[in-house]
Amino acid sequence: MNKNLIMNKKICIPRLILGIIPIAFAIINLFLLWKAEDSAQFGLSALFFLGVGSMIWERRKNINLHTTIPALILGIIVLLFVLSKSTIGVEATKHADIQRVLPFFVGLGCALIASGFQGLKQFKSELIILFFLGIPSFVLTGLIDQGIVNIAIFTASTTAFLLSYLGFSVNLQGVYIHLPTGSVEVNTACAGVDLICYMLGLSVLAVEMFPIKKKYNLSIILGAIILAFFVNAIRVGLMAILVSKGNNEAFDYLHEGDGSLVFGMISVLIFGGFYWLLMNHNDQPKNNIKNNNIATLDNFFEGDSF
Repeated sequence: MNKNLIMNKKICIPRLILGIIPIAFAIINLFLLWKAEDSAQFGLSALFFLGVGSMIWERRKNINLHTTIPALILGIIVLLFVLSKSTIGVEATKHADIQRVLPFFVGLGCALIASGFQGLKQFKSELIILFFLGIPSFVLTGLIDQGIVNIAIFTASTTAFLLSYLGFSVNLQGVYIHLPTGSVEVNTACAGVDLICYMLGLSVLAVEMFPIKKKYNLSIILGAIILAFFVNAIRVGLMAILVSKGNNEAFDYLHEGDGSLVFGMISVLIFGGFYWLLMNHNDQPKNNIKNNNIATLDNFFEGDSF
């Protein structure tokens, strides 16, 4: 009986410690992404960390900060696991993909330490945001590497269709797009996986921080994915045209240089404009910013868990 009382005893961790832990892990994560030269994920992670931090800060006075010994122990184990995967050194650049998924586990560990098992629901929205920050990208990349999913073939087919529609003489052979004077191969890196996952995460962040009517949620997320796919297909088509014209310098700029980031920014701007229009629609809720403990994605996922 005494053992049960001890295990269920409520513990309150000082707020200062609860604030320092996630900030420290966020800094480590951003440093490793910067060291791995994953600039796109670095920017996205910084945006997500700020978003999650602002959401928690806004309702900090309404969060129940009482945990139990089992939850505290499990939370510490989760954070130690993350720390073991956050090796600052050469290995961090070789395994940069793992850094994309660690923020979710940091959030889970911190939530357990702060509020225990019963208090996890308080952080549901933040955990969903951190989940979509990197886990879909990590999983999809793994499926592609295993040959289970092949997005490149769809990208090549869409690009070939767009070029043909514009009047170019196109010959499509698998992932190879042949123009009369040049050819390009649409490999995994050019298939748009990263951009699709970035826009997916961004759409979830937008729905969470600036909620709109329930009926728009699915269209927002699907629209972001479709937008990213077609913007990347246009980028690939432009690269095919540049190759056919012998402009290798411009091709390299779009393929490996900052040009690829430009198309990412275009996707973000288009999505932002579209979302702004929906937010200003006559059917929008009066309060667009999430208040207190309202989990706006409850409406989207239709349940208490995800």
